[in-house]
Amino acid sequence: MKLVCSILCASLAAVAAADCPRIVLELPPGPDNPRNSEGTFATLRDGSVMYAYSRFRGDDKSDHATADIAARRSSDGGLTWTQTDEVLVPSGEGGMNVCCASLLRLHNGDLALFYLRKNSLSDCVPVMRRSADDGATWGDPVVCITDEAGYYVLNNDRVIQLKGGRIIFAVSSLTAPDGSWDERGVVISYYSDDNGATWHRGGVVAQANFPNGGRISLQEPGVVELRDGRVFLWIRTNAGCQYCCYSHDRGETWTQPSPSPFASPLAPASIKRLPTGDLLALWNDHAARPEMKTRGAAWAYGARTPLAAAVSRDDGKTWSLARMLEDDPGGWYCYFAIHPIGDGTVLLGYCAYEELSHSRLAKVPIGWFYGACEDGNDALPRLDSTQFSYRYEMDSALPTSEDLDGDGAADFTFSGDGSLSLGTGADTGSSVFNATAGNAFIMSVADSGAGSVWRRSGIDLSTGYTVETCLKVSQATGSDGAAALNASVAGSTINGWLRFYTDKIVWSGATNLLDTTVYRTYRLVRGAGSAVHSLYVDGVLVRKNLGNGFATDGFLNRLLIGDAGVKYGGNVQVAYLRFTKGAYAPPLARFGVEARKSSAGFPRRYEMGAGDQRFAGPGEAH
Repeated sequence: MKLVCSILCASLAAVAAADCPRIVLELPPGPDNPRNSEGTFATLRDGSVMYAYSRFRGDDKSDHATADIAARRSSDGGLTWTQTDEVLVPSGEGGMNVCCASLLRLHNGDLALFYLRKNSLSDCVPVMRRSADDGATWGDPVVCITDEAGYYVLNNDRVIQLKGGRIIFAVSSLTAPDGSWDERGVVISYYSDDNGATWHRGGVVAQANFPNGGRISLQEPGVVELRDGRVFLWIRTNAGCQYCCYSHDRGETWTQPSPSPFASPLAPASIKRLPTGDLLALWNDHAARPEMKTRGAAWAYGARTPLAAAVSRDDGKTWSLARMLEDDPGGWYCYFAIHPIGDGTVLLGYCAYEELSHSRLAKVPIGWFYGACEDGNDALPRLDSTQFSYRYEMDSALPTSEDLDGDGAADFTFSGDGSLSLGTGADTGSSVFNATAGNAFIMSVADSGAGSVWRRSGIDLSTGYTVETCLKVSQATGSDGAAALNASVAGSTINGWLRFYTDKIVWSGATNLLDTTVYRTYRLVRGAGSAVHSLYVDGVLVRKNLGNGFATDGFLNRLLIGDAGVKYGGNVQVAYLRFTKGAYAPPLARFGVEARKSSAGFPRRYEMGAGDQRFAGPGEAH
């Protein structure tokens, strides 16, 4: 098998473009609700979508604590969701809990709900209920495994119906032959040929061993039907990857399990068929992030991050277009639900943070999994701002002074209290304003005439330019907001600027409502020979064809922060300011990862080369 990994990622913002992924619902823990975890989707007959998930109650979030099956609904394709839970199955049905739901639309039109009824560590079995009215009422529970008592794990969003009508799932039995607990697991399939009225035991997957003879754990399996009628089964293991096998007789026997190309920790993967006919896989790709093998909980054999997606066009023979949905090292991405809907997108549900406690839902265009993110600038090359030539980074440590142009004279100096003063090497006409004592952050640097402390003359910007800043606004008291980012020709009138308020960003009168009280990245891009700009927020294009703004023969001119004694005032915390020649769309920015910055800090250093080469674009001398 072949797995081609191109580490790309999706984008997130409150103003996310319709053709890029977005998070649509967060389900964090709260009072009397220590955990919201694994879930499943179903599209109802009226076009709405139901999401059912395990909701834990009380103060215990362990797997065996009190939990019920709760649901949220969406009537707009998953963009918004009801704010209160409806209980589908109460916790009291199980001696410990009920959890791990799977919703399935049957061929006869009924809606089936599968879940685990957990009574004890020796009695945990899948149960099925059916509804003829889309979940308004549910029939009596039918126990799906009756041939042998034990602890059987059926993961969420795992039950399928084959083309011929057979309902099938695979479980991992954690009960040893002597009745003891055995986490190494035995994988068994079960099926029904009468819409769930009766159930039958299928094949047992053979044991797999390490080279030294030790037994590999086989847990949390899943199944998908292939085009040729075979059933593909994958298994979470402690062997560094998912294992897989096949059935040629609809789940009654299985081939010997073997390693798959999905390198992963001891964590489940998920695979479903897209409307395109191709297979979509989600898993924690440790091939792309091998350092994650040694992070996270020891029992998990590595961290459950990143969250990767891949597509197979040949029914699992090869996998390509692997992309990173989330790659926060602190994330805990697992127990995925995959649900294509009719508007060309896929709804995803998964645990994201605080191990299994915090879940989220995302809405992802199908084209994104194939590499598309039509943001209007796909013709532009993409470049991460860490590769920009001019990088002004904020940090808690300050140098004594900074010489921006390499002429041996300080352009400005810092005092022990963090205030900024112009040095002897500053350009003529430069000025500086320090933040007032009430501001936690930083100084303002402004152009008061013909020059700027950031000025470099004679820079050819005919190929366009890109500027990016990462900041958040805590307070805005000035008439024009708390901060501004702009540039112009020396001595000319500024003809475009990006201003930041607490509830919006403004470009020369064009307003974008946006929560600016969290760290966000703002990128302005001007193409070669263009008279307009594009504005990206957190990697997503939110406005095109913004006015003239920066002159093509201009230079990066000013970033106003805090109370400059003019129009801008308030409290702004800035992570960085970066600039480079050339027009670059952002990379597909880390989806769902909020920047985590300290609440205080000052500029540390300017990472630039000597002379004008500091503004060289990528591939040029610098």
